[in-house]
Parts: sequence; structure tokens; C-alpha cells
Amino acid sequence: MANYCIVFPCTLFFLLLAVISWAFNPYDVLSVSRQASGQEIKKAYKRLAREWHPDKNKSPEAEEKFIEISKAYEILTDDEKRRNFDRFGTTDENQGRGQRGQGGFPFGFSDFFGGGHGPRGHRGPFSSYFDSEPDDLLINRHVFERDVIPGSFTHVYLIFAYSDWCGNCKIVRKMYDLIYKTYKDKGIRFVTADADVDRSLVYKLGLSRVPAVVAIVKGKIRLYQKRDWSTANIEQFLFDQLPYVPITQIRSNDELKAFVDSLITDNKPRVVIYDTWKTPPKWLMTLAYAKQKSHAFGYIYSREFFGDENGFLGINGHMAVYVSADGPVEISRKVPNYAAVLTATENHKLLKFPRISNQVIFDSFCPTVTSISNRRYCAILVHPNLVEVPDYAANIEKMKKSGLQYLQKTTFAYIAPESIQSDFLTSLNYSYSGKAQLLTLLRIGEREAYYKWQSWSSPSSVESIEGFLINVASGRTKLSTSAMFETLLDEEAPGFLMQMVINCWESTWEFLVTIPSWVSWLTSSEDGLIIASVFFIMLAIFGSSLATAFSSVTQPTGQSNYQRRTLSKNTANHDPSKIASSTSYRLTANELRARNANSNENERDTESSSSNGSSSPDAADATANCFSQM
Repeated sequence: MANYCIVFPCTLFFLLLAVISWAFNPYDVLSVSRQASGQEIKKAYKRLAREWHPDKNKSPEAEEKFIEISKAYEILTDDEKRRNFDRFGTTDENQGRGQRGQGGFPFGFSDFFGGGHGPRGHRGPFSSYFDSEPDDLLINRHVFERDVIPGSFTHVYLIFAYSDWCGNCKIVRKMYDLIYKTYKDKGIRFVTADADVDRSLVYKLGLSRVPAVVAIVKGKIRLYQKRDWSTANIEQFLFDQLPYVPITQIRSNDELKAFVDSLITDNKPRVVIYDTWKTPPKWLMTLAYAKQKSHAFGYIYSREFFGDENGFLGINGHMAVYVSADGPVEISRKVPNYAAVLTATENHKLLKFPRISNQVIFDSFCPTVTSISNRRYCAILVHPNLVEVPDYAANIEKMKKSGLQYLQKTTFAYIAPESIQSDFLTSLNYSYSGKAQLLTLLRIGEREAYYKWQSWSSPSSVESIEGFLINVASGRTKLSTSAMFETLLDEEAPGFLMQMVINCWESTWEFLVTIPSWVSWLTSSEDGLIIASVFFIMLAIFGSSLATAFSSVTQPTGQSNYQRRTLSKNTANHDPSKIASSTSYRLTANELRARNANSNENERDTESSSSNGSSSPDAADATANCFSQM
């Protein structure tokens, strides 16, 4: 017994060690350390994939080894899976080590890929064509959810899905490459998906076959549904998905002045472009979509402009950027293109005296301090009367032009205390006094800052404010109070009800837009004609049944066909009792009222006869019985 007590635990211990040593370890498979970077993991994967690819390595274990390499790469390139493995030694999908087969597809690969396929891990006959795929284009589901979905709110993504077993993919890929070369530097983001490698991404995109082209806009997946593949059709599909962003056409000096002056209203710098375009070019549409939250764009068609544009654009100017109504801050005399306009918008993200209306503007206006050398102070004017803000802004501009070195490290903005940013001000101990106050911040974290309040009695009292800011910037006055401030809200964001209305309208519009393509498919394809024929036959049957039902309900006599047949049948049998019994529960409202009236008359007649001294037969019989007993 003692030996058994010793041997049994030792056996379990060694079995446990064997199981642990057999467990799948992606770091060991790729021969990298646990601290390996993403670039090191990618290099190791490429090296091992070339070595163990079943088409190049004919050893019996090559296929299973290649599956392990692909699985290890999938785990280590997914942040969540890698974190779970580091903590728990396993992942959710780590139970299928060494399994073969088709995976979880609910359909056959011949339907999906348009042809046969080999074992999982083998490359198809067209693999050599896709081997030149750039690493920065190919994505997996993790990258799709981390980068593509959030990025689709400022850029349109075009995804090309393919397979090594798909012959048509090679043809469509050439069309895709032409569009890629045309628009890769004009605001469109291009990525590809290999259906053989990442099938979870295929499920996410809702694909049933390849080749496939998918556009991602505002987090929504939109599939190219035409069967006619052409470069023009794909390009048209791409720009049909681009959301509408207004680009103002300017036709006169008055319109140009009104467009520039309105920057105070929407708090956005103005970009004005002068050229021979009758309609905005596609690259300008993509840029306007990318910058819709921060900039407003206008264009002048030279043949439809009546006025002198030189006062706004300069002599022979083609582009001007405005951050205030005083004049352009930048003028370009070159013919504008996407790169030039993008650079101009990046150089001028804010107005000269911006309003803090959302978190993005606040982050640009007041960045986090990372070192003493790049220390920047943020001065925010808080004034309940926005009418007087321009007067304060004019004096701030004079103060900035004074040339004092300390003020060059200070940026200025304003905010209204009655706005939706009241929580932000309250978190910084704002006390409403009805007068202007200056909040000076030194931001040391994402939501943490040192601050100090200073009253500002009137726009003309600049000396006291200037002295205060010089003392702060020079270090003589310390911002000793720190606080965690609230995140700023987006003043342009629609409310809950408005957002519901917008979502409903977008869904309705998307449905209406797809109707022509569905009609075209129904009338042009064999499958569509069959479906349309079945639909109209069912509609005709349903319509006739519905018409018959309504005609039987609405009869002029108030009786149904069944009632009339029953009455005629009982009348033919000359049995009044059957007629009464068969129709007593089918009386109309008029018949019921007539019967009630007759019964009331009979009751009144009975009562009147009783009052006149007449006795009923029952009463007479009772009297006779009494006399007979006597």
C-alpha cells in the first residue's frame, strides 16, 4: 500500500508534465521569444511558411506543420489571443490543433471558390499570382475590427476578397489594381482578404463566393452585387458609397465673403479652391469626407464666377485657407491636388481663436505636456456674453503680436458657460459670476491638468491679464491646483431622437438605392425571372383569395352565402322549427330590435288585460278548484 501511495502520485505528475509539454505553444512553433515584436513574428512566419509549405516540402508532416505555423501566427498577431495565451496558456480556438477538413463553412468549397480545392493549408493553382501581395494590404479579422471599422468613419475602405482556387479572382484583381493605383493617394483606403487564410473575416463580411469587392463606410458593409465585372463599374460602386458632404460652389464676391464669415458659426477653417472644375473632383469629395468634422470646403468654377477673386485668393491664386475673417492665412498659386490641400488642412487645424466645442478641438488646442521643453499653456476665455467675445479676441491678438517670448508658448480659445460643456467647467471648479474669466491650464495627462482662474473685468484691461500670463509662463506664478476634468461633448452631435431619425432615413435611402439594381437583376438574369414569376403568381392567388373573402363579408342583405343556403334548405323541407333553430343565432341587429319591440308590446297588452279585470286561464282553473273542494 505504501508503494502504491508513492507510485500513483508520481505517475500522475509525469503524465501532467507530458500533457503540458505536448500542449500547443505558438512561441515554440515560430521559434520566437515571448517578448518578440510584431515584426519579428512576421519574419519568423514568412521564413517557416516558405520552408514548410506543402507545395514545396513533400515530407509527410509538412501539411500539419504548416497548419501549426499558420495557427501560431494567427494567435500571436491577435492582441487578445496572445494576451490570453500569456496569462492562461490557451486561447478560445486552441482546441483544434492538428485538425483537418474544411472548417466551419456551411457550404461547399466548390460553390465558394468556383472550383475544387485541396486539403487545408495547400495553395491553389493561382497562388503564384497572389504571392506578390503587399504585406500592408492583406488583413485579418482582428485588423478589420481594430482599424478598418473605426477608420471607415473618415475614409472609404475598398476590400478585395480572393482565393488561390479562384480563376476569376485573377481577372478582377487586375481591375482592382487599376483603381488602387488611381486612388491610393487620394483618400481611398485599399485592403485585401485571403479567404483561404482567414475564414472568420469571410463570415464577418457576409461573403458567399469569391471574387468579391466590399466597401466599408461608417462601419457598414456594402457588397458589390453586379455580375458584370469591369473597372468602371467597380469605380462607380466605390463612389456611390461615399457619403454626401456639402462642398459649396461660390459664384460671386458676396457668396465668397458670406462663406468665409460663417467660420465663426460652425467653428471650422475655410478652404477655398479656384479652378476650371464644373463639379468637384472625386479626390476633393474624399477629402471633404475625411475632414468633415474639422474643415469646410468651397470651390469656384472659373466660368461661373462673377466678381474679383483676387481679393480673397490673391493674384493668380488657386487655393486659400482662412482661420479668421481678416484674410487668408495661406495662399497657393499652384494647381491644387489632394496632397497639397491635405497638407494645408493639417497645418491649419483650428481657427485663430477657436471655440472649444468637442474633445478633438480641445486635444489639438491643448496637447498633453510630455517634457519641460515642449510645455505649453492653454488659456480659455469663459464669458457668458458671446457678443463681447470678438472684442476680447481682438485684444488677445494685440497681446500675441507684442513679441513677448513667454506668450509664444500660450494658446487661446473660448467657451460659453451655458453650453453643454458645463460638466467640463464644473470639474475645474468654475464659479459663475456673470463676468469674463480666464482659465489657464497645463495639461499633464489625458484627463488631468494643473489650472488657475483669473478674472477679466473688461476687454480693455489687457495689462493685468498679460502680466498674469507672463508670470505663469516664466514660472513666477505656480498652477498649484490639479484636477481630473470631464471629457468634452460634441456640440454638433445630434440628439438621441435626431440620431434615430437619421438612422431611419439612412436605412430607407439605402433600401431605395438598391431597388434599381434588384429590378435589373430580376429582369436580366434567369434566376431573377424565375423568382419574379413565382412572386407574381403568389401575389395573384393571394389577391383573388382576398377579394373573395371581402365579397362574402359585405353582402347587401346583411346575410352570408351560408345563411342564405341554410334558409332555402329549411324552407324546402317546410319545417318552420328548423328555420327558427338554424337562424336564431344569426339574427341581424334590426331583427333583434324588432323582436324586442314585439315582446314589449305583448307584455303591455298582458298588463292592460290584467288591469281590466280579466283573469288568465290559470287563475280561473285555480278558482274552480277552490269551489270544488268546498
